[in-house]
Amino acid sequence: MENFFTVLINPLPIEVDLSTELKSREIKNCQDIERLQNYAVAITKQNASHDYVLGAALARIVELEEQVEFRPSRIRKFLKKFS
Repeated sequence: MENFFTVLINPLPIEVDLSTELKSREIKNCQDIERLQNYAVAITKQNASHDYVLGAALARIVELEEQVEFRPSRIRKFLKKFS
């Protein structure tokens, strides 16, 4: 399970960081308000979808881990710190 926790706490890979920075600069330089509004709406909807999928996947991982190990998941204990 260390690999899973490593993903949660490590910084983004440099490629992802660079891609994000380039997109951020493109947004900052955009003068078309309608385009920015449409982009913000699309990003909000996509974010909600990602949140749902990741939450469902994490819940399933916890269920499977508990079935295999017959004890509370380390992920569940980790998440309880934030709830």
